[in-house]
Amino acid sequence: MRAWRLPVALAVSCFGCVGPLANLKEVARTPLDGVPVVLRHAPDAQEVELLVDALSRATPAVRRWGGLSTAVTLHVVPHHRAFERALGRAEPTLHAWARYDEILLESPASWGADVEQLRALLAHELTHCVTFQRLGTAQDWQQRVLPFWFREGLATVTAGQAADFPTLEELAGALRPVPIDEAFDRAERSVSVNYRHAYGLAHHAVVFLLRRHGDGAVPQILAALREGKSFDDAFKAATGVERLAFEHDALNYIRLRGFRGWGLPLKTLPSPRAK
Repeated sequence: MRAWRLPVALAVSCFGCVGPLANLKEVARTPLDGVPVVLRHAPDAQEVELLVDALSRATPAVRRWGGLSTAVTLHVVPHHRAFERALGRAEPTLHAWARYDEILLESPASWGADVEQLRALLAHELTHCVTFQRLGTAQDWQQRVLPFWFREGLATVTAGQAADFPTLEELAGALRPVPIDEAFDRAERSVSVNYRHAYGLAHHAVVFLLRRHGDGAVPQILAALREGKSFDDAFKAATGVERLAFEHDALNYIRLRGFRGWGLPLKTLPSPRAK
């Protein structure tokens, strides 16, 4: 399993230190359960009301994992070119990126987002902020290593983005020829060319985690990471299961279509006929 670390370009600087953000001004503060999200936008912004509305709608999702502990600054840039300049890399499929206490967002007007799309995206990115704040401090969070499936799946599940990705049936067909020990690694490596598949697998792996071990496993994993445990040790401490064994179970659940019977009542067998 490949681990995720923050790209070096972002690890050494904050979004606010980057040129495209120099003209952004604070235009609003929206409290999420008492912790402010500071909205910075271009002076001629026409979409502040939409952003504030979407942030308020994202609040219930953010509460699920304990909420923010540190204020977050939301930097809104006018178009995708400015987004990539501030990010310091090409990301043709993304409109937002989160760090410990910052979110970089491409203006929703530039990609035609409505309030529901924006709510889901902000809930996704705020989940990343909550995750980073729960697993470490502002000084050491970048040293924590998270599998792609856990980091992104947690965000997509919290934001309710299942409809954006392949169904379990579609994933089952795509995964069938892939060796089970390579499936998660291949998905992560191919994220730039097969975004929907990679994120879909991550999403359904986290759904499987929550159904098997409950929501309580997530804060336990993050707390153990904060204490300095590796992800594998944190996962085992929270669930009682080895991370690799869990991944195999999740993949077999999808590949063998175990989801077809999930939650269905057992059928009553017909009574035997008297002879």
